[in-house]
Amino acid sequence: MMSIKAESITLRYGAETIVEKMDLAVDKADIVSIIGPNGSGKSTVLKALGRLLKPAGGIVFLDGKDIQTEKTGRVAQKLAILPQTAVVPGDMTVYDLVCYGRMPYQKFFAPKSEEDLSRIEMAIGATGMAEMKFRRMDTLSGGERQRAWLSLAIAQNPKILLLDEPTTFLDIHHQLEIMKLISHLHRKLSITVIMVLHDLNHAARFSNRIIAVKKGAVMIDGGIGEVFREEILGALYNVKTQIIKIRQNGEEHLYCLADDVCEGGPHERA
Repeated sequence: MMSIKAESITLRYGAETIVEKMDLAVDKADIVSIIGPNGSGKSTVLKALGRLLKPAGGIVFLDGKDIQTEKTGRVAQKLAILPQTAVVPGDMTVYDLVCYGRMPYQKFFAPKSEEDLSRIEMAIGATGMAEMKFRRMDTLSGGERQRAWLSLAIAQNPKILLLDEPTTFLDIHHQLEIMKLISHLHRKLSITVIMVLHDLNHAARFSNRIIAVKKGAVMIDGGIGEVFREEILGALYNVKTQIIKIRQNGEEHLYCLADDVCEGGPHERA
């Protein structure tokens, strides 16, 4: 099992401090969701874990080594990150996109190896994109494009997968499709998934652990039952909530209903 750990990290954009001296560690092959209000630092933390943002202080350790001192190719063999707004030329095919997932394993100008070709086909098949692999990206629906990006990430053969709002802009059908696919890939490939989510009920249903972040600090970090409590979510989002239990496909899940906004409380910036 590969671990990732943030030790006393401070994250800034210019002169503005977003996160200050945060500690966070994931050392089990779980699905971990990071939740919190807009502007709380969720995506910023994910960028630091994925080496897209260098901490102003503290260290992110990947498999016990400072991620900033590791070679880019080595990091990409261990960790894949899908940002919220991934962009690709519209005329690129799904297959061509997924091929980029093998770049960390290839030498310059070298042809794809048998292992590369096998891994590409496996990744495309694992995400249900086999029949669309020669389709152009600009002909795909939002859900299909997200599956294509997941194929790219899986082709890297990572031990850790970081996802920033993987269901953004998707309708409810495609949201559930993507969340169930992420859960399936986690179980089948034994990979750690760390994702930023706005949908609390997706987080409760599909995660093993939730990290609640507010104003650049970890408010609570624990199992679903520890975090999914009315007083916790109420204080996190400044809303009145009800937590109920529902059964879905024979399994019991906690479900959050937001009743009302708490008047006069602090508001996060957008």
